[in-house]
Amino acid sequence: MAMAIKKLPMAHRTEAPANPVVNAVDDEALREEVALIVAATGRDCVQETVPPVAAAPVAAQTFASPPASATALAPSSVSTGAGVSSALWRRAPAVFVDAPAARRLAGRPHSEGAIFLVRSDTEAEDAQVAEVLAPVYSASLPADNVDIVELLGRGDVRPDAPKPSDYQNRSNHLNHHQNPASPAFADVITAPGTEPVPNTPATTTDSTATCLMLVPAVGGAGASIVAAASALVLSREKPVCLVDADALAGGIDLVLGMETEPGLRWQDFSAADGRLDGAALYEALPSCPRSPALKVLTWTRSRTPETTYNHASANNKFDSADRPDRTDRPDDVRHIASTISCLIHAGITVIVDCPKQVEYVTTLGALADDTVIVLPTSVRAIAAAGHLASICAQAGFTPNLAVRYQQHRDISVEEVEYALDLPIVGEIEYCKKVAHEIDVGGLAGTVGKLTRGLEAMFALVGGGGDG
Repeated sequence: MAMAIKKLPMAHRTEAPANPVVNAVDDEALREEVALIVAATGRDCVQETVPPVAAAPVAAQTFASPPASATALAPSSVSTGAGVSSALWRRAPAVFVDAPAARRLAGRPHSEGAIFLVRSDTEAEDAQVAEVLAPVYSASLPADNVDIVELLGRGDVRPDAPKPSDYQNRSNHLNHHQNPASPAFADVITAPGTEPVPNTPATTTDSTATCLMLVPAVGGAGASIVAAASALVLSREKPVCLVDADALAGGIDLVLGMETEPGLRWQDFSAADGRLDGAALYEALPSCPRSPALKVLTWTRSRTPETTYNHASANNKFDSADRPDRTDRPDDVRHIASTISCLIHAGITVIVDCPKQVEYVTTLGALADDTVIVLPTSVRAIAAAGHLASICAQAGFTPNLAVRYQQHRDISVEEVEYALDLPIVGEIEYCKKVAHEIDVGGLAGTVGKLTRGLEAMFALVGGGGDG
């Protein structure tokens, strides 16, 4: 007798836990104190370690390899190794650091939540750290434990959220700092007794900018097609950059029929040092003729450096691919991750077409606010998605599923959900004409059919998806 499978409503499937608080305090006693404070509020807490990269741009600190023991969004004592530019840090309702950890940051971390600079009761506030970090709250522990518990207990701890007036003067130790407007350049915190290094470009985090990564469960799953169609729909509402992270896939510009559009490709610039101007890069990328707000970052298919873009006219904002001293490879995952980070911090919504390679999935998945596995309805694809989901879990995040129906619907979405126990954020109809449409000029008439079941996925990136 076949087992009955209960169909869950889509709203139930896509429920996600609240973002955890990041505890990046170095001092062991203070770290334990912060963990107890967060536990008292009922929030999840993730223990993180700021990478030991002295005076390096924040965007360049993205590349810590995720440890195999890390678990997603759990109130545990292990670090995800996600890096300070990851979605975990960006979306955290609060980030706790002490002075030693803050000195390894280049200015204020990219976070929408409140920044807490903590110290022990016997220590004085480090004035240089407090000035450069611009924390929302500077607190001494355990004297201010009760005040912090009250603050974290509120629904919204963001710097721009309404705050009760009594928080500013509740304690002599818990000091509230006004968060200054983001400067054009951020000072770098230096060790005591050392000279500061030159200022490095700073970027601001736009809370409306998100990153969605799509990865295929198996070859031929259609992740690139879904990514391109989704980017077309979302770009009707906001600036979107479609990032092709697969150097061997032939170029996602072909899917959109825009391979002849002028602009930068991956081989035309370097971003390995994390100092790329995301807004300038967005403007220099090829625009989709069907939606001018959609820019595409993909690969050139030429064996020689791209010549259709005039680098001199860009005022040397970008390092050319043929630069003699260039040591990084355009397909290096660190180069790709740093570029995506710069785009996000410039306020651009990023859709990533990610290859099914462990290093790419774990590194780029840490940057993404949400990861979606595009899953054809086949037994092999379900088995592959299960393995891929376990890799994502080890890297510290839980993927969602978008089920793409085959011509013959032998497996239902309920059976997929039962087999994998993962949130399903979309169902993609079988579309016979899509391959021919791509071959003769790019996605056009089939976009509506491909995306009509992706409302929940579009909601992840703040889009209505009204296509």
